[in-house]
Amino acid sequence: MHQNNKYTQWLLITTISITLAILSSAIPIAHADYVTFPIKTGNAPNCVVFDSTNGNIYVANSVSNTVSVISVASKTVINTITVGTNPYGVAFDSTNGNIYVANTGAGTVSVINGASQTVINTITVGTNPYGVAFDSTNGNIYVANTGAGTVSVINGASQTVINTITVGTNPYGVAFDSTNGNIYVANTGDKTVSVINGTSKTVANTITVGNYPYGVAFDSIKGNIYVANTGDKTVSVISGTSKNVTNTITVGNSPNGVAFDSIKGNIYVSDSGDNAVSVISGTSKTVTNTLPVGTNPYGVAFDSINDNIYVANTDDNTVSPIITAAPSSTILPVLTVPADIAINATSVSGTVVAYTVNATASQGSPIITCMPSSGSTFTVGTTTVSCTAKDMYGNVATKSFKVIVKPMPDTIPPTFTVPPSDQVLFTMDPTGLVVSYSATATDRNNGIIPVTCTPPSGSQFPIGTTTVTCTAKDASGNTATATAKITVNLQISTTLPVLSHPTNITAEATGHSGAVATFTLTATGGQGLTTVTCTPPSGSQFPIGTTTVTCTANDQVGHISLPGIFVVSIRDTTPPTITAPPNITVKKIGLYTTVNLGVPTVNDLVDPNPIITNNATSLGFSVGTTKVAWTATDHSGNSATVIQFVTITLGNDDTSNDGSVSNKISTYTSKDSEWSGEHHHYKHRYNGDG
Repeated sequence: MHQNNKYTQWLLITTISITLAILSSAIPIAHADYVTFPIKTGNAPNCVVFDSTNGNIYVANSVSNTVSVISVASKTVINTITVGTNPYGVAFDSTNGNIYVANTGAGTVSVINGASQTVINTITVGTNPYGVAFDSTNGNIYVANTGAGTVSVINGASQTVINTITVGTNPYGVAFDSTNGNIYVANTGDKTVSVINGTSKTVANTITVGNYPYGVAFDSIKGNIYVANTGDKTVSVISGTSKNVTNTITVGNSPNGVAFDSIKGNIYVSDSGDNAVSVISGTSKTVTNTLPVGTNPYGVAFDSINDNIYVANTDDNTVSPIITAAPSSTILPVLTVPADIAINATSVSGTVVAYTVNATASQGSPIITCMPSSGSTFTVGTTTVSCTAKDMYGNVATKSFKVIVKPMPDTIPPTFTVPPSDQVLFTMDPTGLVVSYSATATDRNNGIIPVTCTPPSGSQFPIGTTTVTCTAKDASGNTATATAKITVNLQISTTLPVLSHPTNITAEATGHSGAVATFTLTATGGQGLTTVTCTPPSGSQFPIGTTTVTCTANDQVGHISLPGIFVVSIRDTTPPTITAPPNITVKKIGLYTTVNLGVPTVNDLVDPNPIITNNATSLGFSVGTTKVAWTATDHSGNSATVIQFVTITLGNDDTSNDGSVSNKISTYTSKDSEWSGEHHHYKHRYNGDG
């Protein structure tokens, strides 16, 4: 009996344990939406749609004029398709497998084949098309033309516009009620929704909603239509049966896009003013969650294969996937970091260290973050690198390793910044001379370091040449050596050097800045090597006029000669060169004939603008040949003259008189008496431009 009681207790405990295990395995995991890694798209993504046939998300990039194709399996962009100007609304034709994209700036709709992911047609619709929806019952596509206040109806089979329906002001969002066969169009400009009968393609009802209605979505489970009212932070709920507003739900700031999760029965509304998405229960019609996403979220689409939501973030060019199922894994990513790294510094500040960190996860590729990052400069000493790997479910693994940077091996000797220098000195003391000198050194690790010299500065150096050896040694024992020769001579002369200099020099200017003048001076006497110095030195550019040159001679014991002075004169005696205008022969016009003489070509080495004159009379020229003398005079008074011949012949009715002359041009200077004293009727300062 006692054993039976024990068996009964064991059986009871075992039964309870098994029962609890069964019950526990049957308890569902609570649903929790979460936002995973954003996907980069084109510029300014707006509306989004899901191609349920091929498992892709299509995103209209309104600034890039493209459509990004995202694989829901890999959550990566697999294609980018060029469409029309400012693409906005998108819709999927599940019957023919095509995607329709409204090009707002072009007034067209691009048709993309879902299998080939290429544009197969472009259809002209109304002004500024925005929202697009597919009527799966009748196989038509409805396009809201915001600028025209109309809706274009496109037949999905023929891909042609078969009807145009007038609706309210500024229609934007469009949705299809598959239960009742109606199309709902949000009219932003007049706070209404137009209800179009899909069979008759006529407006059956107009429903008043909130301010600036934009996005529209159909709840296929409850049969309701959800309209996002951007202007008053609400969503209007319209019964598909009664076509009346049955509820108004407060959401976030500036609600825009709307999508329905037909698996969970929730409605997702993008609140662009809050950078968030409001989750509305289709059963309770209340907001059950708010999820942060990217900047300025707009379009929303439902992935019916994986039960995920995709939200286009217009201002940061991304799409945020929202996972609506509870995480299928709580397994941490596997994070692999390198072993501790020991490395020598390459500079006083440390060294750049690159390393590799890997991670794997049960699903997807985790995001790896390390601080300091690979490729950073690590300072001398030990630095801990902390790394994390975060998977798509938010599971985070953490590991760390150390980077040990050893001080840079010091094998480089110091550098003499001021090495000892050779000197030649004189003294009248036969025992020698006290000599001072400087020597300093630095080291890249130790900075300024002491220098030891033999013999030291300030020692008595004997007559003759002594080698000075200086040594600088850093803390690592690296040594640098520098030497110099100090020569002490016995001074045996007190005679000053005697300077021999040239007489005054005259040279012709070679340009407006004068000319280069060279000269040679010699010195005798003194002791040792004698150095001659002149101001200005030989080879200088001397200006036009006179310049005084002063020279001295110095010997090695510091004796200085008496100064030698002479003058360098640069003069301008070269006249300009002048070429007369071409000779002229014309028939007379009246008693005196006026002639355009032209302008001579003039050049001068020094004066860029010589004065040009001629002796032509202002009355004109009589019949015959006249010599016109052209003279160019520079600012030094040098001048040159050339002749231009002007021949006036008789007209057809006059007695013939050839009077022709050759085109020869003669050149004269201002010293030719033939032209002196003549009155010049032309005077011009030549500027060199012909």
